[in-house]
Amino acid sequence: MGASPLSTTNTDALRRAFIERVLACRPTSVLDVGAGAGTLVQACRAAGIRALGIEPAGGGEGVLRADATHLPAGDESWDWVTLRHVPHHLRRPAEAFAEAWRVARVGLWIAEPCFGRGSLSEGERLGLAADRWLKRLDRRRGVFHADILGSAELAALLPPGARVREEFIPGSGRWTAAELAAEREHSARGLTPFAEEESEWKLLVSAAEQGRVARVGSLLLEVRRE
Repeated sequence: MGASPLSTTNTDALRRAFIERVLACRPTSVLDVGAGAGTLVQACRAAGIRALGIEPAGGGEGVLRADATHLPAGDESWDWVTLRHVPHHLRRPAEAFAEAWRVARVGLWIAEPCFGRGSLSEGERLGLAADRWLKRLDRRRGVFHADILGSAELAALLPPGARVREEFIPGSGRWTAAELAAEREHSARGLTPFAEEESEWKLLVSAAEQGRVARVGSLLLEVRRE
């Protein structure tokens, strides 16, 4: 659900799964776009892999300040370019994807939050509704936070001729009402929701109290050059 005040086992598990898949490709180099604190960069370097992170505001060790649409790298200068839970944060995703493709020699690893494939369960629908509710508050505060992109939307951003393999990793557990309250406080930052938003939120909290709101999973795309 975006930048969260919570450090959940689900978030950690999804991050670990992404890192495992990247490392399994045995890359010699990885450029991580939207690197955050540099967790993937650190994991790669610990495995002897040349790695660098990119963040618009900069970051910790091994993370440079740069924009996803203007990467400081030459054509095909990195084996893999990775974007984990980044697409819905991009104002110009098509440009960012094209730039990542320019820099990648082997391909891209892309992950986007996802609540399920095909027909969603009730819990997944509730989880998606909560995600969208919180992002509406983010946008009202002036923060760019788009709804998560689905498989078809991501595919439309990819270069022609790319070979794509998809994998869905489901989230684990359910949101509690207390956790949703913390997420709301993080997104609202003093904003007062509209009356209709409050009505929707009360239903989501009631569902969370009953253990019915699913946590987010992750849609992984391995995108290779032909």
